[in-house]
Amino acid sequence: MSRRAKLFIASIFIMLLAVLGWQFVSAWRPENPLRFRHVGGNMERGPFEEGYYQSMQMELRNTSGVDVMLISGTFREELESKGEGLLSSAHVGRRGIEAFTVPARGTLMVDFYCSTTVSVDAFKSMQSEKWQARKGSVHYEWVSRSKARAVQAHDWLHRTLPAGLAKLLPELSPFSDTTTVEP
Repeated sequence: MSRRAKLFIASIFIMLLAVLGWQFVSAWRPENPLRFRHVGGNMERGPFEEGYYQSMQMELRNTSGVDVMLISGTFREELESKGEGLLSSAHVGRRGIEAFTVPARGTLMVDFYCSTTVSVDAFKSMQSEKWQARKGSVHYEWVSRSKARAVQAHDWLHRTLPAGLAKLLPELSPFSDTTTVEP
């Protein structure tokens, strides 16, 4: 094989590697990719206590061009009378161990569950009021598909390498962002 042919094949291989590397790096951390919109809610009877748990349905929209995994999210409602503060908080997923994959430029419905119960009397008075969209913000942790793959490779390396080498691996933590809930 001639020298020119070897150089041509090597340059094509390097260009392909560069394209794959660029794709991986650009998909690593899109800027604040998720948007939340409050679409409704309901009250559920608590399994062990007297009272009801409040849940809120949110539409989750991915504005980026890559798949995103929502790991955790906390909704914080602002007080109208004092300007700001914490009135209530709710967490995505019932147990806090669910991860939701939102496709690129896609939407997904998720439920946020309040950690405190509402008494039966308060529930009856709330039933008479009209349900309104909540104002507040959501603080969420997420990873892109690229980072999720890197975390899987990291975990595999951590399990297979000797302990001395495994502790040299960098820690990969999820990204976190805060966004306001859209009306």
